[in-house]
Amino acid sequence: MFFATKEITSDNWMEPYERGKTIAAFGKAFDKFNKTENAKRDELIPELAKTIAAEMAPLLTREHKGPIGTKRTRNIWQAFMHCVVSVPCGQRVAYLFPLVIQELTAFPFWKDLPGMDFVLRYLSTDPWMVFGPEADPDDPPSVPEDYPIEEYLSLVSLDARLTGMEISKDPCHPLRTIRFGLEDSRQMAVGETYFESRIDAACEYICRAMLTIYDWCKEGLKASADDEDAEWEYGSGDLFPGKMGYTLERWRFWRKRLEELQPLVTGSCLSMVNITIGRMDQVEAPVVTVLDIELFGEPCQIVAAFPPMR
Repeated sequence: MFFATKEITSDNWMEPYERGKTIAAFGKAFDKFNKTENAKRDELIPELAKTIAAEMAPLLTREHKGPIGTKRTRNIWQAFMHCVVSVPCGQRVAYLFPLVIQELTAFPFWKDLPGMDFVLRYLSTDPWMVFGPEADPDDPPSVPEDYPIEEYLSLVSLDARLTGMEISKDPCHPLRTIRFGLEDSRQMAVGETYFESRIDAACEYICRAMLTIYDWCKEGLKASADDEDAEWEYGSGDLFPGKMGYTLERWRFWRKRLEELQPLVTGSCLSMVNITIGRMDQVEAPVVTVLDIELFGEPCQIVAAFPPMR
């Protein structure tokens, strides 16, 4: 599993039985969801959130504060992610996870989802970043053969959905992921499977959080003047010569880059690239509608053009 190689904290003191109980609680709740008829699944989402909150309440009474959120809540979120990585990001049931998280915010302790951003962003970090973003281009970083790409993409998809729902509000992680997928000339050096997975990850963010990301581009969202990590958080890859941060110029570069990648990818990755291009075109294109009306007793048509999606 993904979590065998990435721990949230070296001081991981959650007792084994607590970890097992936490994973079992999530697993039991989601298993019930999977066995329910599709038409009735949405009705279960509030119940799932309530069950999870109730199961976790006894553990949270012995809370130990840590530097980011709490150690215990971080472990709880780590267990939650065990369920997330069990579902490939392309499966429809993956939409359940962000909706359950949204429902959890209705409970007092979970209102601000303590520890979730830290855990999710840490676990969904691009493997290339883990193994060395400053590697020599002539000696590219290697990704272990057993690196769980599917699990990584499931976590990216969850974060992308939460970003689109404006539950995850950090703009840096999506931008880094898109940058590594679409703006880095060293992509091909890591092998076909991982090359395509990075493009998939970039497309997940653009598709799942499209309106949010497009708004950031229109606003020109960028790092503050005193941000020491500005280059890392908002910088661009070597293929994009423009300004740092979110810009419409960068948005259009991504669109062009995806078109360039079409002949280089295959299968599900090609399908995702095509879908992403189509959706990006819809965001910027005006919506044209033909209205059938009656004028002076005679039928006629009016062609109406509306602004883009937002």
